[in-house]
Amino acid sequence: MGFLKNLKAIFDPDSRAEALIETQIEAFNRFKRNYPDRDRHSWLAMALKSRPGYGGREELFYYEWTALIAISNDEDAPIQLGIALCIEEGGVDVKIPSHYAEKFTLVSFLTEKDIHRWRSENPWTATHFPAVENILRSMVRQK
Repeated sequence: MGFLKNLKAIFDPDSRAEALIETQIEAFNRFKRNYPDRDRHSWLAMALKSRPGYGGREELFYYEWTALIAISNDEDAPIQLGIALCIEEGGVDVKIPSHYAEKFTLVSFLTEKDIHRWRSENPWTATHFPAVENILRSMVRQK
């Protein structure tokens, strides 16, 4: 992100949301390039960890925080992370640019199919942080 864009984001709340989302997209893609042996969930966790104010926590925190977002695809997941951070840091009144807002979906429950897909698409995370699967399983709708 360029200097002028950073400066504008300081004074303009609308620009701030867009800049935050774009920063998360860039971080996700950088970690994806630098750690090709990892998976989407790991790249999201690393992107969150690199966000100012979020570093220095137990590693599992980043995987728990991004668990639902990791169910998405590689294109939408970093956008959803950025939007979640906008809401976390700016409150529900923050204005999300419409071209990003359409990528955000709220998940209230999961299915076994979602868990299976998460596991198959995030094998590194499933192996190194098995507690995350338990968190996701707790969101499976019971029949």
